[in-house]
Amino acid sequence: MEQRNYFLRQAAGAWWLVDASQSGADYRPPLQLNEMGATIVKLCSMGAGRQEIVRQLCVDYEAGPERITRDVEAFLGALAQHGIEITDGKGTVRI
Repeated sequence: MEQRNYFLRQAAGAWWLVDASQSGADYRPPLQLNEMGATIVKLCSMGAGRQEIVRQLCVDYEAGPERITRDVEAFLGALAQHGIEITDGKGTVRI
């Protein structure tokens, strides 16, 4: 997968994941994220792995690890459907 650079921004009351590597010809609109998605991206950008992310989200959302693990995996799967791969904070995308 091609190395791409993304940045996370909050605007108009929402979080947006923006592809900073694109040119006009291959424009991909920003992806809108919810608060948990933005937190996952932030933690990944700081080098956190899946286990660290799950632990932090369990605290933030007062939920069990099974539920949070499912949510994290679903979110990372949704990103992959958009061609964005983040693996254990050291993946193919720099955020």
